[in-house]
Amino acid sequence: MIRRFAVDVVFGRHPGWTQVCASPVLANIASWRALEKAGFEYAGTFESQHGLCRLMVADRAITGRR
Repeated sequence: MIRRFAVDVVFGRHPGWTQVCASPVLANIASWRALEKAGFEYAGTFESQHGLCRLMVADRAITGRR
């Protein structure tokens, strides 16, 4: 479902974009694991107004197209 959204909505509507990011709160392990299964990779941790967040990034390559 996450991968399909990234492929159809994010990259489908924005052909010039090469990456998509998500930043679940660090304590939300289920969310960042779901993102990993969808092809996102860990890029770092940062502080937000909601607490520590885990930055997750997926490249256009998850679509199987360039």
